[in-house]
Amino acid sequence: MKKLPGAEKAELQELPQIKERISFLYLERCIINRQDSSISISDERGTVQVPAASLGILLLGPGTTITHRAMELIGDAGTGILWIGEHGVRYYAFGRPLTHSASLLLRQAKLVTNTKSRLAVARMMYQMRFGQEDVSQMTMQQRKAEEAAEAADSGRDKSYPDDYIVLDIETTGLREKTDEIMEIAMLKVIEGKTTASFHTLLHTKKPIPRPIEKLTGITNDDLAKKGKELDEILPQVVDFVEGYALVGHNIGFDLGFLNQALAKAKRAGLDNPQYDTMEMYTKVQSTLGKKSLADVVRALQISEKPSHWGMPDCKAEKEVYEILKAKCKKQQ
Repeated sequence: MKKLPGAEKAELQELPQIKERISFLYLERCIINRQDSSISISDERGTVQVPAASLGILLLGPGTTITHRAMELIGDAGTGILWIGEHGVRYYAFGRPLTHSASLLLRQAKLVTNTKSRLAVARMMYQMRFGQEDVSQMTMQQRKAEEAAEAADSGRDKSYPDDYIVLDIETTGLREKTDEIMEIAMLKVIEGKTTASFHTLLHTKKPIPRPIEKLTGITNDDLAKKGKELDEILPQVVDFVEGYALVGHNIGFDLGFLNQALAKAKRAGLDNPQYDTMEMYTKVQSTLGKKSLADVVRALQISEKPSHWGMPDCKAEKEVYEILKAKCKKQQ
């Protein structure tokens, strides 16, 4: 098995005691990755590293994306993790390292050392894998052949889809509960080619703050003349993205606002598979301090230039995704 990069896993006795740790660290609207024995926290302002073993518990608020490697490090460091709502108002889930108890390891040892129980576990796992198909009477060789056939039938690598929706929204601020969506732009991409687009400006209850006008170029006059009502647009958005993976730069931010709007309209939130180009970029190259869309476009020498205007940003994000998709596949 290929050795994973990064610092060696610390022995349990080497980890700081809870009294020596920071009690908690709250994060929101950021990407959390791993850098050696530290977690790497990135947003539009830049990147910082925090030693994982220095934390008692990590609190994840809205808009956070965390990689598998970061979760692995958090578990190895004996740090707890808590998924919560904005400002800690709601509690969703909690995870703690399995090193606190050997009960699961002892249970596993008991099952694997008994021939009958080991076979029963194997049958249960294959039943979960193959769904409705009855595998209870199949031999181990038949089950292995079935698994090999499924793997061969899966064909090409599908971890990064060729058919997807690029999503980009512009908002009046950063807080999904108090600020508003003022623009939605989407591209439908099939086998790498754009086949359809969606774009609209939206009315807002409050005027656009002057800094946001300067940043995006979208004015209150634009919204007054061309804007539509969000409640009328949401069903169109849901229909446009149905059945497709979603691609975007810091896409957790966009989905946070959209799902907040859907919740207010008493509609189900979007649970489409999502691919964040900011996170993909950190996988293939981590030399930039800031990982804004403009920085990534410049680093990859892409022709489309983002402008904080929905459709140009969507086109830039499509090019970024296609380049990073190829680079990520090479690393697999």
